[in-house]
Amino acid sequence: MSKIIGVFTFLAPVNPHQNQFPATLRRGQPQNSLNDQ
Repeated sequence: MSKIIGVFTFLAPVNPHQNQFPATLRRGQPQNSLNDQ
């Protein structure tokens, strides 16, 4: 899980959906973010 969050933190500034990542992580559903990507 830590690695997934680390990757999202790294991609956030590059990905146009950066606002979606923290919102999804707060919901506890990082799998949905992976599917969106």
